[in-house]
Amino acid sequence: MSADGGGSPEKQLADIDGLIARAAKALIILAMDKDATLRALAKANANANANANAKNIPVIGYDRLIESPSIFYSISDNKDVGRMQARAAFTAKRKGNCLLIE
Repeated sequence: MSADGGGSPEKQLADIDGLIARAAKALIILAMDKDATLRALAKANANANANANAKNIPVIGYDRLIESPSIFYSISDNKDVGRMQARAAFTAKRKGNCLLIE
């Protein structure tokens, strides 16, 4: 299961609640609002905020730090990502002088 907050911190918080309610095995979060996200994650990870009623769901903060010792933090190598995108663009050999990378 997955969810996309679409850049909205409010939707992301609702999505987190929904994933917790649906018994997610783990949460990988690109936090739109790290402080609000940390409060929402207290329901997921008992170690995040000493919430005894929390589920024991592992949480990974991806590319944006969520400050809690119980939340693992992972980041990408942006330079290497750019290199991979450039290689793929040159490999595609499209016609024209414009490239859109999303």
